[in-house]
Amino acid sequence: MYTYTPRRVLTQAVLAALIGFAQPSATLAAEPQSFNLSAQSLQEAITALATQASLIIGGDADLLRGKQASALQGEFTPEQALEALLQGSGVTYTFKDANTVQLSRDVKDKPAGDSQSRMFELDIPSQGLAQAADALSAATGDSILVAIEAASAKKSHALQGTYTVEQALNAMTKDRGLVVKQEASDRYSIKLAEGAAELAEVVVTGSYTLSNANSATGLDMSLRDTPQAVSVITQYRMQDQNLTEISDVIDQSVGMTYDGTPLGSDGDYFFSRGLAVTNYQVDGIPRPAGIYGYQLTTADTVTYDRIEIVRGATGLMNGIGNPSASVNLIRKRPSAVLEGNVSAQMDSWGKYRLALDVGNSLNEAGTIRGRVAVAKEEGGSHIVRTELKKEALYAVLEADLTEQTLLTAGVEYQSIENNGASRSGLPLYYYDGSRTNFDRSTNAAATWSSLTNEQLGAFINLQHNFNEDWRATVEYEHIEPKYDDAFGYLWGSFERDTGFAEQWNFGAARWAADLDQDYIRLSLTGKFDALGQKHDLVMGLSHSTSDDDGTNYCGWWCGGDYAPELQNTYQLLATGEFPQPDFSPTGGGYGGTITQESAYGALRLRPVDRLALVLGTRFTNWSEEEWNRDAEGVVTHTPKNEENDVVTPYVGVLVDVTDTMSAYASYTQIFEPQNYRDIDYNRLDPLEGTNYEVGLKADIRDGLLSAGVNVYYVEQDNFAVWVPDTFTESGASVYRAEKGTTSRGFEIEVAGEILPGWQMVGGFSRSEPEDNDDQPLLTDMPTEIFKLFSSYQLEKLLVGGNLRWQSDVYVADDGPEGDQTFRQGSLYLIDLMVKFDIADDVELQLNANNIFDKKYYSGFGAGIYGEPFNMAASVRYRF
Repeated sequence: MYTYTPRRVLTQAVLAALIGFAQPSATLAAEPQSFNLSAQSLQEAITALATQASLIIGGDADLLRGKQASALQGEFTPEQALEALLQGSGVTYTFKDANTVQLSRDVKDKPAGDSQSRMFELDIPSQGLAQAADALSAATGDSILVAIEAASAKKSHALQGTYTVEQALNAMTKDRGLVVKQEASDRYSIKLAEGAAELAEVVVTGSYTLSNANSATGLDMSLRDTPQAVSVITQYRMQDQNLTEISDVIDQSVGMTYDGTPLGSDGDYFFSRGLAVTNYQVDGIPRPAGIYGYQLTTADTVTYDRIEIVRGATGLMNGIGNPSASVNLIRKRPSAVLEGNVSAQMDSWGKYRLALDVGNSLNEAGTIRGRVAVAKEEGGSHIVRTELKKEALYAVLEADLTEQTLLTAGVEYQSIENNGASRSGLPLYYYDGSRTNFDRSTNAAATWSSLTNEQLGAFINLQHNFNEDWRATVEYEHIEPKYDDAFGYLWGSFERDTGFAEQWNFGAARWAADLDQDYIRLSLTGKFDALGQKHDLVMGLSHSTSDDDGTNYCGWWCGGDYAPELQNTYQLLATGEFPQPDFSPTGGGYGGTITQESAYGALRLRPVDRLALVLGTRFTNWSEEEWNRDAEGVVTHTPKNEENDVVTPYVGVLVDVTDTMSAYASYTQIFEPQNYRDIDYNRLDPLEGTNYEVGLKADIRDGLLSAGVNVYYVEQDNFAVWVPDTFTESGASVYRAEKGTTSRGFEIEVAGEILPGWQMVGGFSRSEPEDNDDQPLLTDMPTEIFKLFSSYQLEKLLVGGNLRWQSDVYVADDGPEGDQTFRQGSLYLIDLMVKFDIADDVELQLNANNIFDKKYYSGFGAGIYGEPFNMAASVRYRF
């Protein structure tokens, strides 16, 4: 995908010509029309012509800049009108079809001589690649197209002397991992060399789609060449939809279902394909699942460039795999030139957010680059007596140690403090079995409740490119999550008339711990030639440890003041007043260590031009040791839980049906030790199963638009099923292992620019999880979900809308006596947004969510209401 330099395509003219999918007939361009255009700038005149004649006109914006058009009055065919407007401008045109026109420089207007052999005296300093190409284009008259990936990540060499165009391009891009190609006699392109380190490190593209991602296999492959369903949520889309938290991003993604579980709960936030999502990565480094503490879903998005979600099993790259989905957070990278933005935001509940993101080269040669991103958020929510405080800080440095060696190091800090918050929602029934109907602002927590989580981490990567095909990478990350949660909240029901609640319907507790997590990975990635084809290979070794050390406190499992009767629950809901019990340490503590060692490899073979085989496997050793320390300091170790020599295969087949469409099939087995416990607090056996998927993927409009459809089937053993209203002695939720469960369904997704200026992303998903008796599981999760966000760019105005629909959900065997069914019908929500450029570098944005103020539950298990109608206003300055 390319962007024209020095400016973008003639967006205004193209947008003005936007008339829908149906294009006029071929005879329209030849029919005379009445024109009455005043003398104006040539760009404005072309825009008006495109609108009236229903033409799509594109080209380099600099062709028209600073030029004037004479008045045009009378009867003309669209072609005659266009020719009249361009008379004497040095611009010519070509009809690509009956209604699509390409503008270009008139060769008669270029300096005499062939630019391929003509020498130019040049003095162009080292600068951003796009700016350097702009200067060279202005000096030579040739068009130079720069790939967005290259423009975002590269800096040019200085030019001083006499060059041909080709010599100048080669000199300014030397040793930068770039490829220069002559597309025509007066047009060149610059893009990243295939396999370059930055290929998957693009910052902002101005699009809702990207062409590359390697979260599924570790290989440098396009989304179309990946034999699994992959969604990419770009920074541009996150800004337009005002998605400032990772949970917001995931919730808007196709095939992902929000559970409505509040912060601090031991439940899961998201489900995909009817299964809990437990796999999270940062820059491809897995974060251990099943460990309570800081949750990545609460992280601020200011740190991240984009989010990649691979649906299905990802055991090859994740090691321990759940067949639902894997969420990979890709950090921002430094830029070669000064660029950044600062923003401020306020929402309906007085919550504000401030953010800064800036990057630049730190030396004249551009060999050292840095970037800093910070964000602070504070304020209330639609639930009374709550106050949220969040902070994020990210700093990263890149250094070109040599022309082939890149060193990257950074630190990241995220914290969240949720005061007055509950770990649950509100009861669905009163004691008498009648339904509740609380106000959505009702808070079931005591005023002193506080959930505090933070995480500090550092990372360092060393990458060496042996040549254009092979590179080796060493990655190390150390993170220190910690949490301290003290809370009291209503988790059960009560009498409707008096508000009386029996013991164990209100619970108070505190738990706190410090964690240390280390991860190191060595990988080798490259390409090789065999049998007349080029093939891809990745191999790696990884080792990770995760230690936690917690302090014992009392909670509802202690009874007494920690799980008392409530004489008047209505008073708690109205005021939050409840005596805080003693949360002093009781003596002793607990902890454990999880260790994982893996070796993996993946190979993409191309037996023939249109066929590719992706073969991979991972060997994993996993172990967990737990310990408890009593008040006297005596430590007791539980038996070691371990799984050794586990083999996780990966097989994929891709066939290029056409030049723009591929069909694929993939197969993988899954394995995941589980943290779910049975009634005796024994860990459930590892989740095991097999995942099958077939689908089609297409790149449309030269990759500006991607589309895909897939069908999947998952077989599982030891699937964890929650046992309602049952807890272990320590207060943890209880689960049972279900044998022979399955999940089947399909997904349809589209993302990108469907017409110039008109972006769309979304799709439809259906999932049917069933037990071994073919009875539905997770009925409180919708089986069908449709999500669609679309935006349209006018001259200085971007308008957008978001539609979300889900099928009905229910919980059977519910209520005080277990003889009721709670059902919520199908639901749709609509959000709107508008963004206005008040100056070249300043934009105002307004997002309105749930504009019809629908009242609904976003999670049944916890009785969580979804947010009512709300708005957020923001201003952003770019530099």
